[in-house]
Amino acid sequence: MQNTETDGFFRRNSLKMTATLIGLMVVLGGAAIAAGGGHHARMFNKADVNGDDKVSREEFKPFANKRFARFDTDGNGVVTDDEVKAHLMRRMERRQKHLMRRFDADGDGKVTQAEYGDRVATMFDVIDKNDDGAITREEAREMRKHWRQRMKRFLDDNASDDTTEPTDKN
Repeated sequence: MQNTETDGFFRRNSLKMTATLIGLMVVLGGAAIAAGGGHHARMFNKADVNGDDKVSREEFKPFANKRFARFDTDGNGVVTDDEVKAHLMRRMERRQKHLMRRFDADGDGKVTQAEYGDRVATMFDVIDKNDDGAITREEAREMRKHWRQRMKRFLDDNASDDTTEPTDKN
């Protein structure tokens, strides 16, 4: 299945996107290790091979190399436009499957207006903590905080293993 609009975008922006993504792979990997708590703390502890509460350049290299290898699927030491596109498409496909699992209540591969409405109503009820039939600014802030944390977990889970399917914990 081809999407000419998507294919055209990738062709027009492939070199710039490849350079940017390779840079991001290394920078984000470093930022993840430097950050504290949760998945990042586990990554830091794993990278800190000698246990000195520091990650040296030598200790960090395997993480950067692993991130690069996720894109370099043929293992030739070069990331091509096609490899970047394939990696991004795999991630989009996993996200699409995740969304369908969440909204397709009867599992028939389609989301009806009723299924969508039921899921949205459930989400509204979860956000409306005091059950007064309205969402306050504070409840909305709490919801944003919750979804930021949830998205962070999703990204962390998928950054650590590109083959992992996201789970729906709601």
